[in-house]
Amino acid sequence: MSLAPSLALGSEPNSALMTQSGGSGGGSGQPPVPSVALSGGSSDGHGHYYASVGGAAAINIWTPIDEKIRSVTYTVQGAVQTQAWGLSAGQSPRLPSPLTHPANPATQQLNSTVDQLTFFWDETTGNHHIDVQVYYAQGAAASVAFDVSVEKPDVSSLSMTYNPLKFGKFTGGNNQQLIGFSQTDPGVYFNASITTHRFEGEFAFIQTISMDLMQKYSSTPTITETSPTVLDWNGLNQNDPLAIMIQDRSFNLFANETQNLPFTRPPYASPSVSLINDTPMLAFSGYSNNLNYPTMFREDVTFTTRLVFRPEGGIWISLGYMIWTLHGERTYLNNGLDRTDPANWAGSETLTPGTGGAGTAQIVPELLPAWTGNSQTYLQAWNNKKPL
Repeated sequence: MSLAPSLALGSEPNSALMTQSGGSGGGSGQPPVPSVALSGGSSDGHGHYYASVGGAAAINIWTPIDEKIRSVTYTVQGAVQTQAWGLSAGQSPRLPSPLTHPANPATQQLNSTVDQLTFFWDETTGNHHIDVQVYYAQGAAASVAFDVSVEKPDVSSLSMTYNPLKFGKFTGGNNQQLIGFSQTDPGVYFNASITTHRFEGEFAFIQTISMDLMQKYSSTPTITETSPTVLDWNGLNQNDPLAIMIQDRSFNLFANETQNLPFTRPPYASPSVSLINDTPMLAFSGYSNNLNYPTMFREDVTFTTRLVFRPEGGIWISLGYMIWTLHGERTYLNNGLDRTDPANWAGSETLTPGTGGAGTAQIVPELLPAWTGNSQTYLQAWNNKKPL
């Protein structure tokens, strides 16, 4: 006869949610019932298990009697294997399912953990099904199956507000005279209204960017720079884990809390934060060189700004995003005109969505997109191509 599962329920987050206790076996020649424990998340004590998108989880397998496990096959619905996230690259590979782990019988000890599968819940809400199949020398044990209900924070609004893109002259490093496109500070700023439920966590904004830049000169060849979609990084605080976020900031919400981002909760945020913003500025080569000055330049830049969430001990999940673009183009009208006067440059510049509007937000949970590289790599390459 086979042994029925015996469930020991945990009520605190990160406790063992469910344990199937093994016994002495299922009769002569029958494989024993394995011991399987799931941790991560919470339980209501009545057989219902809960977790958060991005939440960490682990399945532990051990042998209840002096019996060697040969392998374990896990089938986990909607899981992420790991998340590698930094200034140079970002990826969140999904967990293969089913996934078989070979166990080493020589290293197994009585009542010790034989195998473990760690993972994170993906962006999918609702019931996630788990099935565990343990194989012994004499065959497969009865599979262990259970469901976990995965939730996410609610996002009631996600918006951006911005000042128009403008063209003009700037003073750069070493007092070099520059021309290009910019915005009046604070440029573009972002807001979100969020409500958490069972699980607390950390919220932030992250941005990816793709660029297509071109500049012509009076005496030297045209230069160009094009980037794939990469992390938009300001080039500062590279050793800060939050450097990948806009303004290197995140905001913590407790369970069952509603907040409008950004917000300040003393003493956790210092100094206070009133805006999470980005002020794009792209300066072109100096126009004071009479022998080789710019005659035309163009920029096309696409931003994707994401609201992201990470439960305690988990991975970042995108809760929604906005796509916005910058386009600017200017051509010098006549060699005899004053190059320092913006009126002597023909063209236009736009920020889409249009001035005064709001970016159309897509409030849908997603895994973060993969990227390789960051904006500073391509901007530096662009600067290095400019003639002296």
